Amino acid sequence: MKSLTMFCILVGCIAPAFLSGCAIDITGSALSPFDRPPTCYLAAHPADILVGQSTTITCTASDVDSDAISYAWHAPVGCTLEGDGAQVQASPSHSGFFYVSVTVSDKDGEFTAGIAIGVAQRNAPDSLWTRPVSTGMEFIVGDVVVTSDGGYGVVGNEECYLPHSCCSMIMVTDVDLQLLWTAEGAPRTVFRALAQAHDGGFIVVGSVTDSLAHPNHISISCYDPPGECEWQRQYGVNPWDVAYGIVPVNDSTFVVWIGTELLWVTARGDTLRKCSVSSYLLCGHLTAMPNGDIVAVAIKDSASGRFLDITRVNADGALLWRRLYRGYYAALGVAASPTPDGGLMIVQADDMIRVNAYGDTLWQRKCFYGNTWSLAGFKDVLVDEQGYLLAGHSDRTLVGRDGSLVVRTDYEGNLVWYHSTNDFEYARKILCQTDGSLVVLHGRDHLTKFAAE
Repeated sequence: MKSLTMFCILVGCIAPAFLSGCAIDITGSALSPFDRPPTCYLAAHPADILVGQSTTITCTASDVDSDAISYAWHAPVGCTLEGDGAQVQASPSHSGFFYVSVTVSDKDGEFTAGIAIGVAQRNAPDSLWTRPVSTGMEFIVGDVVVTSDGGYGVVGNEECYLPHSCCSMIMVTDVDLQLLWTAEGAPRTVFRALAQAHDGGFIVVGSVTDSLAHPNHISISCYDPPGECEWQRQYGVNPWDVAYGIVPVNDSTFVVWIGTELLWVTARGDTLRKCSVSSYLLCGHLTAMPNGDIVAVAIKDSASGRFLDITRVNADGALLWRRLYRGYYAALGVAASPTPDGGLMIVQADDMIRVNAYGDTLWQRKCFYGNTWSLAGFKDVLVDEQGYLLAGHSDRTLVGRDGSLVVRTDYEGNLVWYHSTNDFEYARKILCQTDGSLVVLHGRDHLTKFAAE
């Protein structure tokens, strides 16, 4: 009876408040659901500008209790803002990605939003075509290379939800992405990377899933035209290791990165030598230097945090040097490419890190000015005679596009042009054809060809 009385008293106190549209906290005091700070979003028009041009940024703010809203704008050094209130004009002084933010506030609090403005020195080259590598199947590309005759070699896997049911495939196409030949991998094999041999065949690296309890053995296979598997080798390494990549070092030798080891393998599958590299890796990238040295770049996880781990060995597998860079490095991807002076350009998140031949940092910079977190994640980098090409993704802060991002910079890291689209989630690899055209791997299985610059 006492419980029933207390229930009736509680209902009698709360019901009028609900009927009047007020919320009740556990102390019995009424809090209006309309006592909230404003919210907003930004839009830039035009979205893409060149050096010397301006763009208008508009803040669309709303407040549920219709309070007066004030605007406080902020831009990084190198970008001038004119105007106040809900609309300003941004005039960057040089090329780059500039993060402009605004804080809207009223008597109940504040809210901050931002947008990244891309300012290029010139427009991106024209897109000639975008085509899927495969049709009629859920196919995820693992790797793609340009073949000796200008076509494409592709390895990938049919999307599957059980590791032991994966179906892998190698495909070779002509320069227009027309299929020349294809072959399926062994059962329960996942293809991750490939390299072309001097005889026109392909060395393919992947993993073999024996069971759910023992997921991985590393597999190295050779496929010759028209798709015959000449040989296959399996390596019983740590069951959880993966193959991070394969690079050719001469006409008959390849280096494969498997877990914590680098293996020198012949075109016939014989192991010549091996050496140890870092462990506890989140992602890695393998690079062959022009002089035969091998560089393994990785994001390493440890109890004390994450590190950028760079290891360089010579052609005999002897350690030349190793560098660890402490700091928070997102596990979105990492890549490196040789520079003309024997050093490296390394990209990770939206950082560009230039090191010399001894691993010493020459300079490091973010691609975005004015932000304190990564607005992009780069997964590949290519060095050519004009500078650096980066492929990755951007979030929606970059002029409203959440997707693939390709960036061209000069040798100092200054933005020259960029291409962004939300048609694909990300760009994963960038290749250069002999005619100077660029080919970018987008999303799961699409290639886009850009005209020569």
